[in-house]
Amino acid sequence: MISSFKSESNIFIPCDSNCELSDAQAVMDRNQGKSTYRFPQVSTEREDHRREVCDIVECEKQGLVRKVVAARCRVSVDSVDIAETFRELCRRYPDAFVFLFSTPESGTWMGATPETLLIRKGNQIESMALAGTRRAGTAGPWDEKNCKEQQVVTEHITSVFRDCGFEPESNGPITRQAGGIEHQMTIVKAKIDDEYGSNALNVLARRLSPTPAVCGMPTTEAMALIEANESFERAYYGGYCGPCEADGDFRLYVNLRSGWFEPYRFCLMAGGGIMPESDADSEWEETERKMETLNKAIILNQIQ
Repeated sequence: MISSFKSESNIFIPCDSNCELSDAQAVMDRNQGKSTYRFPQVSTEREDHRREVCDIVECEKQGLVRKVVAARCRVSVDSVDIAETFRELCRRYPDAFVFLFSTPESGTWMGATPETLLIRKGNQIESMALAGTRRAGTAGPWDEKNCKEQQVVTEHITSVFRDCGFEPESNGPITRQAGGIEHQMTIVKAKIDDEYGSNALNVLARRLSPTPAVCGMPTTEAMALIEANESFERAYYGGYCGPCEADGDFRLYVNLRSGWFEPYRFCLMAGGGIMPESDADSEWEETERKMETLNKAIILNQIQ
């Protein structure tokens, strides 16, 4: 299953439609330019990102929103070896959900996400609050800004679970490393009855997405600020993807540490949670580190 940032529609890829990794380049070529979203034309300028962060902080100080995620994109004009890059991602990040999908509606996306949106295994469902970011190996306790960010995301997930009739249990936060950075993570679980079929749990996934970790809170107000400030469409960045099994079990992950790929260009996207205490320069550096998760794994085609 694949869903965009705005959860406007779901795409289901049947198992018999999967292709060999060696055919990925040809599939990408066929799907180029067919997406319902416009491929970003230029990279986000640092001053534009600074302006967005400052606007969000001002709205938060006025009490209009609690948190908003400011994202940016970086466009490169290069031809990427899709298959070898995917293999390199798997090698570098064995604990992440490494994904590659390409459809006419979505275009071609690849990434290595550390964040679970929703997992079902038998009579248990599980989600994850992954928020608060710093350089991996940073000594000492987390600062107030990051702790507040983690709390906002955890509160949202537990609230959605309760609204859908579940009794959530949370465990955390703990520190989890993801590449060159680390996050605070809280696991939220709940028991479900057999009566909860795939349709009901699909509704829950759409209620959870986009989470405050990729959008903000309240969702409607945060989304409005994102649309007013960002010059590119997030498309499937910040949405979710993952496998669904015939027995009703599934694993859905947030589309993060990812990029959109075309035959002769690609675009990396990354965002950071903005709180009233946020500093624009620090937020820019955070997105730089997040982009490196994928950028370090990229292998370019050798053009003759």
